[in-house]
Amino acid sequence: MTKKPKRNPRSKPAAARSPIKIQPYGESNIGQQRQANEDSYLDLKEVAKQDPNLYAQIAERATQMGPLWIVADGMGGHVGGQQASRMVVREIMFHYYHDPAPDPGQRLVNAIHRANAAVYGYAQEHPELQGMGSTVVTAVLQNGSLHVAWVGDSRAYLLRQGHLTPLTEDHSWVQQALKQGTITREEAAAHPNRSVILRSIGAKPQVEPDLNHFQTQPGDIYLLCSDGLTGVVSDEEIKHALQSGAGPQAAVNRLIAQANERGGPDNITAAVIGLSAFKGAARPKSNRLPLVIAALLIALLAVVVIVMALGGGEKARETITKNLPQIQPAAQTSDTVIGVQTETPTTEPSPTQAPTPIPPTPTLIIATSPITTPTPTAAASPTITPTLLVSPTLLSPKQDESIFTGRPTTFRWRW
Repeated sequence: MTKKPKRNPRSKPAAARSPIKIQPYGESNIGQQRQANEDSYLDLKEVAKQDPNLYAQIAERATQMGPLWIVADGMGGHVGGQQASRMVVREIMFHYYHDPAPDPGQRLVNAIHRANAAVYGYAQEHPELQGMGSTVVTAVLQNGSLHVAWVGDSRAYLLRQGHLTPLTEDHSWVQQALKQGTITREEAAAHPNRSVILRSIGAKPQVEPDLNHFQTQPGDIYLLCSDGLTGVVSDEEIKHALQSGAGPQAAVNRLIAQANERGGPDNITAAVIGLSAFKGAARPKSNRLPLVIAALLIALLAVVVIVMALGGGEKARETITKNLPQIQPAAQTSDTVIGVQTETPTTEPSPTQAPTPIPPTPTLIIATSPITTPTPTAAASPTITPTLLVSPTLLSPKQDESIFTGRPTTFRWRW
């Protein structure tokens, strides 16, 4: 039976994740000792060259069903192995993106079953290819989760925050012996049965893939690879290559180079998928209300300044006029001066003699004509600048004339 999906203990809930972008790179190398490359991996650039129509379908569906990665390691001789691994990649890709099942993990399992049926059927039709088969590890990223399904000893790893975690468990004789405790890891590295696998695609009419899924995080780096890499490069070396910070392509090149430096006894295939946060994607939303209020205040102040510039003269005139003392109108004469503020006489009148008036001291003149109600106009009124004057000479009434006789009195001045 297919194993139930497991969750990574370091995973975070979906609500805590940041938006991510995907940086993948894959490459396959023949190694140093093989005559042909029996490994295959899903390379969409090659799909686009070989079948543009199929590529268009895949690219469109991948936006909804998630990007897919596949690494397959063929076996059964270079002809049968090449054919098997290529069939596995093609069948899984096609059936995954044409499966109506809503769950991506179930689509992966279904696609592996279809690939197994295709390889097994092809081998039955071609007796010269009896024994052809392949391992496979495949992963799809959808809705913040990475779903991994595999058969055989091709592996997947996760590098997160400096920790390298295997995401798969080999279907091999050595792995089974390790779980049973009959051999140690040191013995497993050099055991003569280390290449014996217990499950493969195409060996039997039915196959049992395993399936896991993990919540992704920005900064995660995933590796899918064949045993041509893991057979000669240690997990510690894999971790250092992935966390070098140079990017997926540099990591793949470094891993393949290390495998070849150790003799390259097998074909080497690696696909690295880096997940990084979008720039600014995790920034908290700022409260713009203070900025909006400040902008409105600035705009209002600008309007006030413009209005004052256009109608400031009338406004100033109206304001000053309101503050003037109320002066009783004198007799009808053309000599009346408006806006002269006078002081109240300080000498109190006696019963027998009229007080001597103290000439008023003019302090400020505002206008030279009677104030009238301004008529609204579109043009700006001129600003009136107050002018200070020297003390005038009183012409009439004479100082010896009585001005408190109960009749209107007219003051005449010489300026």
